[in-house]
Amino acid sequence: QIHSTNSKHTKASVYCRIANEIHIPTDQYDLALECLQTALNLVSRSNSVDSLDEAFLNLDDEEDDPNQVSDTTLNTATRNREIIKLQLYQTKADVLFRLGRIEQAWDEYEKAYQYAMTTMSYPPNPAEVAKMLYKLGRICIKLRRIPTAIQYFEQELEVTQRTLGTSRHFSVSRIYHELATVHDRYQNDHRRALQCLQDAYEIENQLYTQCQHEIDECRQCSAIRYCPRHQQYFKDCIHQLHETKNSQGRIHYKLGNFEKALEASLQHTNALGGGSAVATAAGGDGADADVDNQ
Repeated sequence: QIHSTNSKHTKASVYCRIANEIHIPTDQYDLALECLQTALNLVSRSNSVDSLDEAFLNLDDEEDDPNQVSDTTLNTATRNREIIKLQLYQTKADVLFRLGRIEQAWDEYEKAYQYAMTTMSYPPNPAEVAKMLYKLGRICIKLRRIPTAIQYFEQELEVTQRTLGTSRHFSVSRIYHELATVHDRYQNDHRRALQCLQDAYEIENQLYTQCQHEIDECRQCSAIRYCPRHQQYFKDCIHQLHETKNSQGRIHYKLGNFEKALEASLQHTNALGGGSAVATAAGGDGADADVDNQ
């Protein structure tokens, strides 16, 4: 069936599906790599003729004249081919990472990133770019390329903020946590780590304040029970604030600043009121919440 298909683009899609749906789920990573490499070779050898073939395949016989393929249809085929190639690079990198071939995984992710940023004819999806930067950063940590990892995370932070149009988002807070961990654990730069955590805390506290305001305005929320959306929003705020203040406390404790470590813990508890009633309204168990806050 694969060999009877005319379009290299379509053949590549089939090989990609075999890898993703058969070999990878059954941990047959070597076979998956063979399929993915074959698909990459096919896509890499494709040209405008293949795009034209794919455009003909996508024509609606009842509405389109097969003798006149529009630029829009041709561009769509080109875009699809580029997306497949980008996905292939990333999937191959994921498989190599699972096999413990970290250096090769980094190389494939770097190829994917460079392809997305310099070769693709359309602007890449910012969320996809941020994901690649995150994975490149994590791999660099494995390879002990810490300064490079920090650069990737900072680029991820920039892309994420620009895409969201704001820094007030849990996705931004998460990146600050990642940077704090790298600075603290691998660079012994505790000052920078604490600054990153403070940046995260300010974002999370703003989101917590916003959440409280929305709850006050929400007709479905009451002092006894929040609506499902605000219940989850509130829990996310509590969890993130808890993680941030705990992380700050751990660094202060490591530095011997025991008063600041205690202050971080108490600041978190006081900021949230220790609230059994609030926890119950958010759908939690008040008793459990009190234990967590101690």
